[in-house]
Amino acid sequence: MRGGLPYAVSCGRLWNERAAEGIRTRQLELTAMSPPESTSMRTESSSLLSAALAANFEGFWKLPAGMLAVERGERMTAVRLAPGDGRPADLPPVGLPSLTPVGITAPEMALVDGRVVVSFDLYEAMRRFYFEDFRGRAAAVSRAASLARRLYYLARPAIPRRYQLALRRRLARTQARSRFPAWPVDTTLDDLRSAVMSAAMAAAGRDRVPMLGLWPRRARYGVVLRHDVEGSEGVRNVDALRCLEEAAGLRSVWNFVPERYPFDPSILTDLRQAGHEIGVHGLHHDGKLFSNRREFVRRAERINVYLSTWGARGFAAPSAIRKLDWIAERLDIEFDSSAPTAEVIGAQPGGCATVFPFLLPRAIVEIPMTAQQDHTLFELLGRQDIDVWLETIRVVRERGGVLVLTVHPDYMTSAARLDLYRAVLSRLSEDQDAWKALPGNLSDWWRRRSESELRDQGDRLEISGPARDDAAVGSAALGSAGLTVSPS
Repeated sequence: MRGGLPYAVSCGRLWNERAAEGIRTRQLELTAMSPPESTSMRTESSSLLSAALAANFEGFWKLPAGMLAVERGERMTAVRLAPGDGRPADLPPVGLPSLTPVGITAPEMALVDGRVVVSFDLYEAMRRFYFEDFRGRAAAVSRAASLARRLYYLARPAIPRRYQLALRRRLARTQARSRFPAWPVDTTLDDLRSAVMSAAMAAAGRDRVPMLGLWPRRARYGVVLRHDVEGSEGVRNVDALRCLEEAAGLRSVWNFVPERYPFDPSILTDLRQAGHEIGVHGLHHDGKLFSNRREFVRRAERINVYLSTWGARGFAAPSAIRKLDWIAERLDIEFDSSAPTAEVIGAQPGGCATVFPFLLPRAIVEIPMTAQQDHTLFELLGRQDIDVWLETIRVVRERGGVLVLTVHPDYMTSAARLDLYRAVLSRLSEDQDAWKALPGNLSDWWRRRSESELRDQGDRLEISGPARDDAAVGSAALGSAGLTVSPS
């Protein structure tokens, strides 16, 4: 069992004597729980963040209106489901995942007065994962990486390319053994969300609950193909990748760096007319976009000009060097795709530990990079296969998340690598359970879903809201393998 204090289900009763007693002795009035008062919580930005976090828990499950209630205290969260008809049978012991990276060292979960109560602010834990606000060892690793990154970019102009790669390859083999985030994909945040819902279902005597399907048209998971064009070599190689995708009936997003290399703007028009999407990939790709607040604000103004001029709806931070709160505050975008699910080898180790999109303030949809990038696998680790990608596809498909596959045309220049990409495209194009989407369409869907409701009309469940026409009623079910989300 992964971390935390396990709870058990015996004869349908959720219990944990030590946790329950500890929670009771704090003498908190659970019926009057509310978010802690503070000056920051009264600001507009904090209100937007709080709304986004609520949308990423209650809004993720999207149960019938009135079935799910969440109450927050300063160091506690209670979750209640409307009672069901009985108690789930044969539910295995379930435990919270390790939350040590976000500073929660002894999480507890118990049944108190018919509610599942966890001994921490659930939304705050989620916020720390989303914004990579790590504590302890994870924070120390992040600070060390930040210092190393600044030194590297200062010295890089004087280091020949072959020595840069040799240095990074040597470091990559050590970094890939990271405990957190797990490599190649980490689902700690998803495990936390599922553990709390599993316990709430057990407490309510429900082994299945209806929910608004995660993806349109009963798809099991989403797929986004993405290309970051880093230099002139990448511009020259656009057609090689584009032709492979179009032959497989697929389309992708192409992220260009506005002020790093010259290119004919007509390439943007050609790609868009062929059904692809255009995004902005930083400004200079020099590692300095987030070096300080003033520099970011200055560059953000220029980035917004290119977003408008190109008709681009989304942004992707170069080298996945990121600050999501800055991005959400300053960029005129509908979606961002800067946060990796698990990054242990790149310029900024960390990750949001989820394979699902999530909402940022201002209704910006973050679409995490769930698959390891081609540069990591082929250039740094020297792999000559797609096994890591196939394993990630399996995990994402099983969870019902979104696969974001990032491939740089700059590095896919050999016939062997193009054959590898062709193989993964074939695997994805043949999967009828996958919704292959452009990120703009995916972000539209995630917002429409968040603004829709599932209503129990007695003899039927009815979907209302902007997702009504292409949404479906799915379910979350408890079984021997834990909690399973199904599109039907």
